[in-house]
Amino acid sequence: MARTSKSPRAVVLAALATAQRALPEYAHRYSPKKFTQHQLFACLVLKHFLRTDYRGLAAQLADNPSLTTILGLRQVPHFTTFQKASRRLLLTAPVRKLLRSTVRLHLGRKRRVKRAAIDSTGLECTSASGYFVRRRSRVENPGKTIVYHHYPKLSVVSSTDDHFIYALDARRGPRPDVDEFRPLVAEATQVVRLVQLAADAGYDSEGNHEFARDEHGIRTIIPAKHGRPTTKLPTGRYRRLMKERFDREAYRRRSQVETVISMIKRRQGAHVHARSYHSQCRELRLLVLTHNIMILVVVRVFYTAGRSTFLDSTGVVRVSCRHGTYGSGFCRRDVLPCAQPGQWPGGSVSQGRRLRGLSRSGGRGQRTAAAAGVGLRADAESFSPRPLAARRRRPKPLDAVAHDEPGEEKGTFYFS
Repeated sequence: MARTSKSPRAVVLAALATAQRALPEYAHRYSPKKFTQHQLFACLVLKHFLRTDYRGLAAQLADNPSLTTILGLRQVPHFTTFQKASRRLLLTAPVRKLLRSTVRLHLGRKRRVKRAAIDSTGLECTSASGYFVRRRSRVENPGKTIVYHHYPKLSVVSSTDDHFIYALDARRGPRPDVDEFRPLVAEATQVVRLVQLAADAGYDSEGNHEFARDEHGIRTIIPAKHGRPTTKLPTGRYRRLMKERFDREAYRRRSQVETVISMIKRRQGAHVHARSYHSQCRELRLLVLTHNIMILVVVRVFYTAGRSTFLDSTGVVRVSCRHGTYGSGFCRRDVLPCAQPGQWPGGSVSQGRRLRGLSRSGGRGQRTAAAAGVGLRADAESFSPRPLAARRRRPKPLDAVAHDEPGEEKGTFYFS
């Protein structure tokens, strides 16, 4: 099961890495070039992470110089800059690229997802007390116990193993779920290859089964409960199969998508601040992106004396992995962005670029590092580079965990 990060620095770094893989540095060749799109997107993710508004985000950055150093900001943007950036970066096309970037960082070369589930939820448009709303509705309409209002509706396709979201759909409810099945499945299959997909009875239809099974080769598990209760079997081929041989053991995993929705609401809030339809859709998309970015950060620290940060006083990241120790921006797969572009502790930019070409055995990389005068080991406390000759044996990873799963490229790291 997945855990979400609680570190603002790690979330900002993961957001920068996601944006660098998906978006150009600037929106236009004649843009003012005061702030990059990567920086602005990381600020928007930080806003949802801190559960604040645009003015609160500007105040947080002004009060935390370490965050501005990691972001590479020369000055704190005005709060209207964040608002205008959200209208540009959170459209459907950029969000699709950003979501695919998080999936690629999460899975690497692997594309096969064994178990997935689809579900939708509604969020509140106001932070009013639910108890007060129910009490007033009963006083005004004693015979009516349910009141329907328009609300933002979020539909997701997520993995039931690691709670990662592969597709999303932001609309306005109330509306049925059955017609949202095909767009979500089509979007998810462009990123990953789904093997099994579970859904509740709200998505039950013969057309949905045929679309997933015949066109995409996905084994669907949806209880055939749509329509009036009857003892007769459904006429459709796959709905009849669901009635006769329903896999209850596999369907139990569907509840994990409810956990995903609960993680989003508990960690980022159950209501949206936006008022208009399009701004609400943009905020729902940012909820999903922030959720994935917080899962990208894996916290596994093995220090016995206490947890130590992997950021030095200059804001540069030190990463210890199976190939050695690198500075930010110089990992083998460029997963982390450089906090200060062009800065490499103990060497020049060209030396850091040569370290990108480390072989899996580490031989060529060690010779390159020896020629540059920079060792591949960092002190656990001060994170200062040590000479290569002083290294006796290969150090164990301290701040990074390599995910070497079958079908995944070795050397892929997610940080916190």
